[in-house]
Amino acid sequence: MKVIDGLSDDSQIAEVLAEHFRNICTNLNEDRNIGLRNSYQERRQDYIGDPLLDIMQSLSSRYYLR
Repeated sequence: MKVIDGLSDDSQIAEVLAEHFRNICTNLNEDRNIGLRNSYQERRQDYIGDPLLDIMQSLSSRYYLR
């Protein structure tokens, strides 16, 4: 039997998880969103590399080269 936060009913667990993700996955506010987007775009201008390759290298060094 699985128990998460004292709950064992699948529907209750799903509702708790849904509420958790609703709370953490919301926009901060429009001004902050614009600021984050601008910061990303400024940094991205000078980026040299391949984002997918960078992620793969990061993951491989983290999990396979131990």
